[in-house]
Amino acid sequence: MIYLFLCCNRNAATYQEDVLLIQGNDNQTESDVIRTLTAEHRYYLTLARYSNNDLTAARNKLARLANRIKNYAYQLSENCLSVKGVLNV
Repeated sequence: MIYLFLCCNRNAATYQEDVLLIQGNDNQTESDVIRTLTAEHRYYLTLARYSNNDLTAARNKLARLANRIKNYAYQLSENCLSVKGVLNV
């Protein structure tokens, strides 16, 4: 499965939320994939789930979220949110 997670970046100098696109193995549950997050990120919530053959749809959703986040972040501050790419676990 492919997941989009909203996480807090613990290593950032200021508060920063990241959207992570993570592709897990077929035998991993969502909980297993969440446990693979490094100490750098604290899991907040799952934004979307896709089957492994829907990587294009997941990337399109990530791009749409990135645009929304950039517009919203610009209104708040330039460094409050960021978007990460694909992480295979």
